[in-house]
Amino acid sequence: LLNETQTLRNERQGLSEQLEQLREVSNEVDGLRALVRTKDEEKRGLSEQLEQSQRELTQSCGRQERLELTHSIDMEQVQCRVKELSTEVEGLSAVVKSKENVIQAKETAIEAKEQAIQAKEIEKQQAI
Repeated sequence: LLNETQTLRNERQGLSEQLEQLREVSNEVDGLRALVRTKDEEKRGLSEQLEQSQRELTQSCGRQERLELTHSIDMEQVQCRVKELSTEVEGLSAVVKSKENVIQAKETAIEAKEQAIQAKEIEKQQAI
């Protein structure tokens, strides 16, 4: 019984360590979510800037004025950056989702192990 008690304590300690590792991964996921929000906000800002520039171009009267606006705002670069940000956001979102799934699976496994430990402890107490 003493050996079994020690084994159960060791298993419980292992579960505690796994939970701590999950907390670290969860913190990493929170950081990734913040990065996704930042990139998404940057993308929205650039998209709005691009739309504003296109409206200004449309409203411009003279050809020379349009050329000056086009050169002052390199719309192709802005469009390119918006696409890059969209891709980054999609990729980071996929990483976040994947890590969330891993966390959920590990939490479920840890809960199952904890229940098994509790069942063994009850069984041991009943045997006494």
